[in-house]
Amino acid sequence: MPLRSVFLAALCCLPVRAQPVFLACAPATPVAVAGETIRLFTWANPSGSAKPVYAWTVSSGEVRTAGGNIFTWNPAAGSSGPSSADGELRTDSAVQARCLVEVQVVASRSAAADDGLLLPGSTEADGAGLYNYLLISAPPDHAKHEVFRSALNAWLPLNSPVATLRGVLKPNEPIALALPVLEKPVTPPDADWLLQHFDYARARTLLDKVFPGGKPGLYIVSSLLPLPKSKPPYLVQDLSAATPALAASWVEAFINEAAQEHTWNSAEEASLVDQIRATVLAIAGEASNIKLPLLMKWIALL
Repeated sequence: MPLRSVFLAALCCLPVRAQPVFLACAPATPVAVAGETIRLFTWANPSGSAKPVYAWTVSSGEVRTAGGNIFTWNPAAGSSGPSSADGELRTDSAVQARCLVEVQVVASRSAAADDGLLLPGSTEADGAGLYNYLLISAPPDHAKHEVFRSALNAWLPLNSPVATLRGVLKPNEPIALALPVLEKPVTPPDADWLLQHFDYARARTLLDKVFPGGKPGLYIVSSLLPLPKSKPPYLVQDLSAATPALAASWVEAFINEAAQEHTWNSAEEASLVDQIRATVLAIAGEASNIKLPLLMKWIALL
Protein backbone atom coordinates (compact mmCIF):
# COMPACT_ATOMS: atom_id res chain seq x y z
CA MET A 1 0.00 0.00 0.00
CA PRO A 2 1.44 3.43 -0.89
CA LEU A 3 2.70 5.38 2.09
CA ARG A 4 0.30 8.25 1.38
CA SER A 5 -2.63 5.86 1.63
CA VAL A 6 -1.69 5.35 5.27
CA PHE A 7 -0.67 8.84 6.37
CA LEU A 8 -1.18 11.07 3.28
CA ALA A 9 2.47 10.83 2.36
CA ALA A 10 4.65 12.05 5.18
CA LEU A 11 2.04 14.43 6.42
CA CYS A 12 -1.34 13.65 7.85
CA CYS A 13 -3.47 15.99 9.85
CA LEU A 14 -5.69 14.50 12.52
CA PRO A 15 -7.27 17.49 14.27
CA VAL A 16 -8.79 16.57 17.61
CA ARG A 17 -10.25 20.03 18.30
CA ALA A 18 -12.54 22.29 16.33
CA GLN A 19 -9.65 24.36 14.98
CA PRO A 20 -7.71 22.56 12.22
CA VAL A 21 -4.16 21.74 13.23
CA PHE A 22 -1.35 20.92 10.81
CA LEU A 23 1.82 18.97 11.42
CA ALA A 24 4.18 18.60 8.48
CA CYS A 25 7.44 16.70 8.68
CA ALA A 26 10.18 15.79 6.25
CA PRO A 27 13.64 14.21 6.43
CA ALA A 28 16.67 16.11 5.14
CA THR A 29 17.25 13.21 2.74
CA PRO A 30 15.20 10.27 1.45
CA VAL A 31 18.29 8.02 1.65
CA ALA A 32 20.81 7.51 4.43
CA VAL A 33 23.90 5.34 4.73
CA ALA A 34 23.80 2.89 7.63
CA GLY A 35 25.03 4.67 10.76
CA GLU A 36 24.35 8.15 9.40
CA THR A 37 22.46 10.75 11.43
CA ILE A 38 19.31 12.00 9.67
CA ARG A 39 17.82 15.42 10.30
CA LEU A 40 14.05 15.59 10.65
CA PHE A 41 12.15 18.85 10.22
CA THR A 42 8.71 19.60 11.66
CA TRP A 43 6.34 22.50 11.03
CA ALA A 44 3.13 22.92 12.99
CA ASN A 45 0.40 25.39 13.92
CA PRO A 46 -0.79 24.06 17.31
CA SER A 47 -4.05 25.44 18.66
CA GLY A 48 -4.41 27.11 22.02
CA SER A 49 -1.68 28.55 24.24
CA ALA A 50 -0.26 25.28 25.57
CA LYS A 51 3.33 24.55 24.64
CA PRO A 52 3.48 21.93 21.86
CA VAL A 53 5.33 18.71 22.54
CA TYR A 54 6.68 16.49 19.78
CA ALA A 55 6.97 12.73 20.23
CA TRP A 56 8.42 10.15 17.85
CA THR A 57 8.05 6.42 17.37
CA VAL A 58 10.69 4.96 15.07
CA SER A 59 11.06 1.56 13.44
CA SER A 60 14.71 1.43 14.55
CA GLY A 61 17.11 3.61 16.52
CA GLU A 62 16.13 6.81 18.32
CA VAL A 63 15.17 10.44 17.71
CA ARG A 64 16.54 13.38 19.70
CA THR A 65 15.77 17.08 19.66
CA ALA A 66 18.33 19.32 18.01
CA GLY A 67 16.64 22.61 18.84
CA GLY A 68 13.66 24.44 17.39
CA ASN A 69 11.85 22.42 14.75
CA ILE A 70 14.83 20.14 14.02
CA PHE A 71 15.36 16.61 15.31
CA THR A 72 18.08 14.03 14.68
CA TRP A 73 17.37 10.39 13.98
CA ASN A 74 19.90 7.58 14.25
CA PRO A 75 18.52 4.31 12.86
CA ALA A 76 19.86 1.24 14.64
CA ALA A 77 23.30 0.05 13.61
CA GLY A 78 23.12 -2.59 10.92
CA SER A 79 19.66 -1.57 9.78
CA SER A 80 18.87 -1.54 6.07
CA GLY A 81 15.90 -0.96 3.81
CA PRO A 82 13.01 1.35 4.63
CA SER A 83 12.96 2.85 8.13
CA SER A 84 10.08 4.98 9.38
CA ALA A 85 9.60 7.72 11.96
CA ASP A 86 6.06 8.43 13.19
CA GLY A 87 5.73 11.92 14.70
CA GLU A 88 3.02 13.30 16.98
CA LEU A 89 2.12 16.84 17.99
CA ARG A 90 0.78 16.88 21.55
CA THR A 91 -0.60 19.58 23.85
CA ASP A 92 -1.92 18.82 27.32
CA SER A 93 -1.32 15.11 26.65
CA ALA A 94 -3.72 15.19 23.69
CA VAL A 95 -2.55 14.23 20.21
CA GLN A 96 -3.39 17.07 17.82
CA ALA A 97 -1.76 15.78 14.63
CA ARG A 98 0.51 13.10 13.26
CA CYS A 99 3.01 12.74 10.43
CA LEU A 100 5.11 9.93 9.04
CA VAL A 101 8.44 9.94 7.20
CA GLU A 102 10.31 7.07 5.59
CA VAL A 103 14.00 6.87 4.77
CA GLN A 104 15.77 4.18 2.79
CA VAL A 105 18.86 2.98 4.70
CA VAL A 106 21.56 1.70 2.33
CA ALA A 107 25.05 0.26 2.76
CA SER A 108 26.60 2.96 0.56
CA ARG A 109 25.57 5.58 -1.97
CA SER A 110 26.03 4.97 -5.66
CA ALA A 111 29.42 6.19 -6.88
CA ALA A 112 27.91 6.97 -10.30
CA ALA A 113 24.92 8.91 -9.02
CA ASP A 114 23.19 11.11 -11.58
CA ASP A 115 23.93 14.79 -10.93
CA GLY A 116 20.51 15.80 -12.26
CA LEU A 117 21.95 18.27 -14.81
CA LEU A 118 20.20 18.30 -18.18
CA LEU A 119 22.84 19.12 -20.81
CA PRO A 120 22.13 20.46 -24.33
CA GLY A 121 21.07 17.61 -26.61
CA SER A 122 20.61 15.19 -23.72
CA THR A 123 17.36 13.62 -22.64
CA GLU A 124 16.05 12.48 -19.31
CA ALA A 125 16.65 8.86 -18.34
CA ASP A 126 13.61 6.59 -18.47
CA GLY A 127 12.37 4.68 -15.45
CA ALA A 128 11.24 7.39 -13.04
CA GLY A 129 7.72 7.69 -11.67
CA LEU A 130 7.67 11.49 -11.39
CA TYR A 131 9.99 13.89 -13.22
CA ASN A 132 10.71 17.15 -11.40
CA TYR A 133 12.27 20.17 -13.09
CA LEU A 134 13.62 23.33 -11.49
CA LEU A 135 13.03 25.92 -14.21
CA ILE A 136 14.13 29.57 -14.27
CA SER A 137 12.78 31.50 -17.24
CA ALA A 138 15.26 34.42 -17.07
CA PRO A 139 18.31 35.48 -15.02
CA PRO A 140 17.07 36.88 -11.70
CA ASP A 141 17.22 40.58 -10.93
CA HIS A 142 18.80 41.84 -7.73
CA ALA A 143 15.58 41.49 -5.73
CA LYS A 144 15.16 37.79 -6.61
CA HIS A 145 18.80 36.72 -6.72
CA GLU A 146 18.93 35.34 -3.16
CA VAL A 147 15.59 33.56 -3.57
CA PHE A 148 16.88 31.72 -6.64
CA ARG A 149 20.24 30.94 -4.98
CA SER A 150 18.47 29.50 -1.93
CA ALA A 151 16.29 27.25 -4.06
CA LEU A 152 19.30 25.97 -6.02
CA ASN A 153 21.37 25.42 -2.86
CA ALA A 154 18.54 23.30 -1.46
CA TRP A 155 18.07 21.41 -4.75
CA LEU A 156 21.71 20.44 -5.35
CA PRO A 157 22.31 18.15 -2.31
CA LEU A 158 19.16 16.19 -3.15
CA ASN A 159 20.43 14.93 -6.52
CA SER A 160 22.66 12.21 -5.08
CA PRO A 161 20.12 10.59 -2.71
CA VAL A 162 17.36 10.80 -5.32
CA ALA A 163 19.66 9.10 -7.83
CA THR A 164 20.55 6.44 -5.23
CA LEU A 165 16.85 5.61 -4.90
CA ARG A 166 16.86 4.57 -8.55
CA GLY A 167 19.14 1.69 -7.62
CA VAL A 168 16.97 0.70 -4.66
CA LEU A 169 13.39 0.98 -5.91
CA LYS A 170 11.73 -0.75 -8.84
CA PRO A 171 11.44 0.99 -12.26
CA ASN A 172 8.82 3.76 -12.36
CA GLU A 173 8.80 4.04 -8.55
CA PRO A 174 11.50 6.65 -7.80
CA ILE A 175 11.37 10.32 -8.68
CA ALA A 176 13.93 12.08 -10.89
CA LEU A 177 15.37 15.62 -10.77
CA ALA A 178 16.32 17.69 -13.81
CA LEU A 179 17.91 21.10 -14.13
CA PRO A 180 18.86 22.42 -17.62
CA VAL A 181 22.38 23.83 -17.99
CA LEU A 182 24.47 25.00 -20.93
CA GLU A 183 27.55 22.87 -20.22
CA LYS A 184 28.91 20.21 -17.90
CA PRO A 185 30.75 21.66 -14.89
CA VAL A 186 34.40 20.77 -14.37
CA THR A 187 33.95 20.62 -10.60
CA PRO A 188 30.78 20.10 -8.53
CA PRO A 189 28.68 23.19 -9.21
CA ASP A 190 27.28 25.65 -6.71
CA ALA A 191 24.28 27.95 -7.02
CA ASP A 192 26.30 30.83 -8.48
CA TRP A 193 27.74 28.60 -11.23
CA LEU A 194 24.27 27.31 -12.06
CA LEU A 195 22.81 30.81 -12.38
CA GLN A 196 25.64 31.74 -14.75
CA HIS A 197 25.34 28.56 -16.84
CA PHE A 198 21.61 27.90 -16.59
CA ASP A 199 19.91 27.12 -19.91
CA TYR A 200 17.22 29.80 -19.65
CA ALA A 201 16.10 29.30 -23.27
CA ARG A 202 15.45 25.59 -22.74
CA ALA A 203 13.67 26.34 -19.47
CA ARG A 204 11.35 28.80 -21.26
CA THR A 205 10.61 26.18 -23.92
CA LEU A 206 9.68 23.63 -21.25
CA LEU A 207 7.55 26.16 -19.37
CA ASP A 208 5.74 27.14 -22.58
CA LYS A 209 4.66 23.51 -22.95
CA VAL A 210 3.00 23.67 -19.53
CA PHE A 211 1.49 27.18 -19.61
CA PRO A 212 2.24 29.18 -22.78
CA GLY A 213 2.94 32.83 -22.12
CA GLY A 214 3.26 32.36 -18.36
CA LYS A 215 4.89 35.05 -16.26
CA PRO A 216 8.69 34.89 -15.77
CA GLY A 217 9.87 33.34 -12.57
CA LEU A 218 11.21 30.32 -10.70
CA TYR A 219 9.15 27.13 -10.95
CA ILE A 220 9.18 23.47 -10.04
CA VAL A 221 7.28 21.55 -12.72
CA SER A 222 6.51 17.85 -12.25
CA SER A 223 5.16 15.37 -14.79
CA LEU A 224 4.60 11.63 -15.01
CA LEU A 225 6.81 11.39 -18.12
CA PRO A 226 9.86 13.39 -19.26
CA LEU A 227 8.45 16.85 -19.90
CA PRO A 228 9.14 17.05 -23.67
CA LYS A 229 6.96 13.97 -24.32
CA SER A 230 4.49 14.40 -21.47
CA LYS A 231 0.88 15.55 -21.36
CA PRO A 232 -1.30 17.17 -18.67
CA PRO A 233 -1.77 17.22 -15.79
CA TYR A 234 1.39 19.03 -14.66
CA LEU A 235 2.14 19.85 -11.05
CA VAL A 236 3.32 23.49 -11.04
CA GLN A 237 4.86 25.30 -8.09
CA ASP A 238 5.77 28.98 -8.39
CA LEU A 239 8.53 29.93 -5.95
CA SER A 240 8.94 33.44 -7.36
CA ALA A 241 7.09 35.14 -4.48
CA ALA A 242 8.86 33.18 -1.74
CA THR A 243 11.50 34.49 0.62
CA PRO A 244 14.97 32.88 0.46
CA ALA A 245 14.29 30.86 3.63
CA LEU A 246 10.89 29.66 2.44
CA ALA A 247 12.25 28.77 -1.01
CA ALA A 248 14.91 26.53 0.55
CA SER A 249 12.50 24.89 3.01
CA TRP A 250 9.91 24.44 0.28
CA VAL A 251 12.31 22.72 -2.14
CA GLU A 252 13.68 20.40 0.53
CA ALA A 253 10.29 19.47 1.94
CA PHE A 254 8.70 18.90 -1.47
CA ILE A 255 11.46 16.67 -2.89
CA ASN A 256 11.74 14.58 0.25
CA GLU A 257 7.97 14.13 0.49
CA ALA A 258 7.65 13.26 -3.19
CA ALA A 259 10.54 10.77 -2.90
CA GLN A 260 8.53 8.71 -0.43
CA GLU A 261 5.74 7.88 -2.86
CA HIS A 262 6.40 4.78 -4.96
CA THR A 263 3.20 4.54 -7.02
CA TRP A 264 2.62 7.33 -9.53
CA ASN A 265 -0.50 8.24 -11.49
CA SER A 266 -2.74 11.29 -11.90
CA ALA A 267 -4.53 10.63 -8.61
CA GLU A 268 -1.25 10.50 -6.69
CA GLU A 269 -0.16 13.72 -8.40
CA ALA A 270 -3.37 15.42 -7.26
CA SER A 271 -2.85 14.13 -3.72
CA LEU A 272 0.65 15.59 -3.74
CA VAL A 273 -0.82 19.03 -4.54
CA ASP A 274 -2.94 18.87 -1.36
CA GLN A 275 -0.05 17.86 0.87
CA ILE A 276 2.26 20.53 -0.57
CA ARG A 277 -0.33 23.19 0.19
CA ALA A 278 -0.69 21.93 3.76
CA THR A 279 3.08 21.84 4.19
CA VAL A 280 3.56 25.38 2.90
CA LEU A 281 0.81 26.64 5.20
CA ALA A 282 2.52 24.95 8.14
CA ILE A 283 5.95 26.31 7.17
CA ALA A 284 4.91 29.88 6.42
CA GLY A 285 1.67 30.33 8.32
CA GLU A 286 3.19 32.78 10.80
CA ALA A 287 5.23 34.79 8.29
CA SER A 288 3.30 37.99 7.66
CA ASN A 289 5.51 38.99 4.74
CA ILE A 290 4.69 35.87 2.70
CA LYS A 291 2.06 36.24 0.00
CA LEU A 292 0.31 32.98 0.87
CA PRO A 293 -2.73 33.47 -1.40
CA LEU A 294 -0.40 33.84 -4.39
CA LEU A 295 1.63 30.78 -3.36
CA MET A 296 -1.50 28.68 -2.92
CA LYS A 297 -2.74 29.71 -6.38
CA TRP A 298 0.47 28.51 -8.03
CA ILE A 299 0.58 25.12 -6.32
CA ALA A 300 -1.76 23.45 -8.75
CA LEU A 301 -2.30 20.92 -11.50
CA LEU A 302 -2.50 22.48 -14.96
